[in-house]
Amino acid sequence: MLLANNTTTIVTGQDSTTLDIASGYSSIGINNIGSNNITAFVPERAKTIQISNKVNSYSVTQSRNGYLPYTLPIARYKFNPGKAIDIGVDFIGTFVMFPVITAINSSNTGVAASPVTGLVSESVLNIGTLSWLDLFIGPWKLYPKINTMPALVKIPYRTNDENRLYVKSVGVDIKKNNLKETYYKRFKAYYKHNATLTRSEESAIKHRNTQFADTLNHVLATWNYQDTNRGFFSHVYNGAYYLKCEVNDFSIVGVDHYMFVDFKCNWKIYGTTSDNEIYSYTTDCSSSWLGFSEGDFEFDEFATDVFQRSMAAFLNTDEVQKCLHDKNATASFIKKWAPINITETANDSVKSLDEAITAVVTVVVSEGHGSGCIISPDGYVITNHHVTTEDTASKVKILFSNGDSAMATVLRSNAEYDLAILKLDKPGPYKYFPVDTVTHDIPIGDDVFAIGTPESIFLGQTLTKGIISGERSAGDKTIIQTDVSINPGNSGGALVNTSGHLLGIVNAKMKGEGVQGIGFAIPASYIDEALKVQFSK
Repeated sequence: MLLANNTTTIVTGQDSTTLDIASGYSSIGINNIGSNNITAFVPERAKTIQISNKVNSYSVTQSRNGYLPYTLPIARYKFNPGKAIDIGVDFIGTFVMFPVITAINSSNTGVAASPVTGLVSESVLNIGTLSWLDLFIGPWKLYPKINTMPALVKIPYRTNDENRLYVKSVGVDIKKNNLKETYYKRFKAYYKHNATLTRSEESAIKHRNTQFADTLNHVLATWNYQDTNRGFFSHVYNGAYYLKCEVNDFSIVGVDHYMFVDFKCNWKIYGTTSDNEIYSYTTDCSSSWLGFSEGDFEFDEFATDVFQRSMAAFLNTDEVQKCLHDKNATASFIKKWAPINITETANDSVKSLDEAITAVVTVVVSEGHGSGCIISPDGYVITNHHVTTEDTASKVKILFSNGDSAMATVLRSNAEYDLAILKLDKPGPYKYFPVDTVTHDIPIGDDVFAIGTPESIFLGQTLTKGIISGERSAGDKTIIQTDVSINPGNSGGALVNTSGHLLGIVNAKMKGEGVQGIGFAIPASYIDEALKVQFSK
């Protein structure tokens, strides 16, 4: 008790950081919990901090501007050597010194007792008896003398000369036994790798997309990779690159009342064309340590923390930084495309609203469906980029208005315009929309019709009516606003006038409480420049 060490050294991961030290449990964004809290600015790489060994654990949160904060628990698990010395003194006083003094006193029987001898005897008796209270008062365990914080992850804030970026999907593909849980009763057991419980998931887990894509897009917005000023049009025509993430390994580690998770994630970055995977990289990142209590485990908090650390590590790689600074990467790739030559025939072109319905198809992908527009007699089909990128296969199924079906090959797509082109395997001729006569003129106020497959494939070629509500600016391009009814599954379908002429490709609607009648379509006049299509008679 007398020799207990009450100091510990925190070695920070970076210079000029702030440490928030809280007794007890802590979580991200919540510091200074408990009664023994310290906040210290650390101008040097090492700092000696006075902490109390009467507190079982502290959580140390290291933070620095421009970096993701990290929380690490510090627990008492080292045996207190001062305790052994204290007990040794107690033992000597009780079982050695006291008998010796007693024997001396006994040998002096009949001799007048010395005041000094009596005082010593009484003192040794008291010490030998009371000092055993160390068993209950003094700390048996101490904190490690040196605690090293890991290096903080730098936040890759976007600079003005970088491309925009968004997350397309965050999926899970975890093989059998690659999801593991390990729990340790105490930190001493954790450092000695003596687990109390270890188990793994015996079945594989696979999900193409999770809700964390929205979470990470919000993170990218705070890192300035998304143009939030344009609001609804932030992912339309902005030339943004996009990311896909897949979790391949997942582990949970719990120690006492602290926990962290570890993800092995495979990241891929794409240009605005679907066949332009630029770079892939696998990260193995752990979340910050978080405190939890029984029945109060918030997985989303752990997952969000480790996902943004993993994404930051990917964006900080030299290859990705080079890609994000290359303004001509996508344009250079499109230049390599061979032109798609389409020959139009007057006999098979759409000339009425009834014929327009037969030129719209349902595009069936593995986890849903969209719509498409036939634009040539030999079976070229236009749909949305976001319809085809939901599927990893090069082939998709096409359903026609008469109930027939055929397979189609995905040829190319362009996320900047949200357009893709497919080719039907089954030979034509097909009723088609002539595109060479399409103009940029958008007749605001005119009646229009949307044709597509909303909600269910059993509702194929549904026709809804509205008007053109406006022509909106999206960067250096335009987008058509309409109040025609649009629902999931309409994406890639046709927006036509009363004569059945193709005006645009339906691609989005605005959603929200109380929001109605705000839909959008991509002008059909962009098909040629987006996909390098050439039309001839």
